Amino acid sequence: MLRSFPLLLLALALPAAAQTPIAIGSYCNFDGETMEATVFGFDPDDDAEAAVREVTRYTGLRPNFTIRAANVDNASAVIDAATGERLILYNQEFMRAVRMRTNSDWSQVSILAHELGHHLQGHTLQAGGSRPSIELEADQFSGFVLQRMGATLDDALRAMRAIATEEGSRTHPPRSARLAAITNGYIDSETLSGQPPSTPPPDATEPPPVARRPPPRETPRTAPRETAPPPVPTSSGIPDGGDYEGQVRYQLDAFDRTLAREGYTRTVDAHVARIDADARERFTIDLEAGTEYRIVGTCDNDCTDVDLFLYDPSGALVDSDELADDIPVVSVTPQRSGTYALEGLMFECATEFCFVGIGAWARAADGSGRPTAGRSGRAPSGDRFGNGGGANTNAYTQTLTEQLDLARQHYRSEGLQQVGTDQVGTVAAGGRERFSFEASGAGTVVGVCDQDCSDVDLFLYDATGTLVDSDQLDDDVPIVTVPGAGRYSAEVVMYECSTEVCYYGAALFRQ
Repeated sequence: MLRSFPLLLLALALPAAAQTPIAIGSYCNFDGETMEATVFGFDPDDDAEAAVREVTRYTGLRPNFTIRAANVDNASAVIDAATGERLILYNQEFMRAVRMRTNSDWSQVSILAHELGHHLQGHTLQAGGSRPSIELEADQFSGFVLQRMGATLDDALRAMRAIATEEGSRTHPPRSARLAAITNGYIDSETLSGQPPSTPPPDATEPPPVARRPPPRETPRTAPRETAPPPVPTSSGIPDGGDYEGQVRYQLDAFDRTLAREGYTRTVDAHVARIDADARERFTIDLEAGTEYRIVGTCDNDCTDVDLFLYDPSGALVDSDELADDIPVVSVTPQRSGTYALEGLMFECATEFCFVGIGAWARAADGSGRPTAGRSGRAPSGDRFGNGGGANTNAYTQTLTEQLDLARQHYRSEGLQQVGTDQVGTVAAGGRERFSFEASGAGTVVGVCDQDCSDVDLFLYDATGTLVDSDQLDDDVPIVTVPGAGRYSAEVVMYECSTEVCYYGAALFRQ
């Protein structure tokens, strides 16, 4: 047990070296401050690395991130927009000040555990940055893991008492809600360990506040929009949604910086609408041929799952995002200009209705007008890769999609695009699985595996059966090089899988 945690992280305030620029993509930080587009990272202190290793050891999970000291305001969980790497960034002076103010090393550990929780729970893979719901999840994770490490409940609450404000913000809940979340996580850990639960202190007994919505308008609902979808409204025509409208607009605005780095410009300010729980809403959007579009949806804090469907002028489904999340994204590069239809499905809303926001971003496509990267993109002539992401959609395939999205982001920054679709399948522990593909030129195949897999290998064979390349490293992201045009077969070897079967995914990237 680490109940004393003696002098851990004292070196956090010492100078660091090896300065490197970091392009900030999606991020969650400790207090909701807006981050600069680029910050500078430094080699972390040994004690900071040791603290993060201890936190991950007590979770039983493998770290999927790197810790760096940086010129940030406090502490942040970040995706590097240039490389797709997951990072935990911390300000050394901030950490020193927190320790002095609370007179406890545990305060700094709880901050790092909070940011680590964002990565382990996939929050940084969701565009839009910090939101009250995910901040409470990270707070609860911090309380849970600190109890397992040997901290007292008072130790786990020290940093939040010292830093958080009672008012909160649109991205971070008030202090009372955050203290309650940490306490809940701490007591959950005690319960699982068979220990009697601690008594919550007076300032940590209030549950997170439940937002109260305005009553529904008295005006009757319009006719079903499937028969006559209205045009996309301008900002002046958007109905007044109060704070809920502000929540979805704020999340859409957060996409501007990330998508701008990829060459996208927003073409539709925002479509904001109120959708009843389990109901659908349709509207139209005019798209131009030869332009690549990224269409993003968001929903308010009482919504945990909204889906998005895109239909072409003939009514055929072009793309959809039906993942269990609150930020659906669809993509298309139209072959001809026309009026498309977007349909939002409010899958999970904690109240009678929730607000959604939808924005569209565009950039010039290549001369062919074909889709570039994307799960539903059509491969350029001569490239045949993937099975469309497979037939199953579940938590394991969602993990694969998230990891391949990071690969797409990374290779796009290097001037490469995905061709074909995602290849997704299952392999028994210790087993092998082959799939074939055709490439019209040199490229790279990237493999990933689900959360129960810790080591998967990839072998590449040409049309004659000759081994061309392999990645047999002890990791879960194998990469092989396609030397040129031709037909190939890839063999996936599930070297380490903690269950009977694990999912794998693969994607092909070329110039």
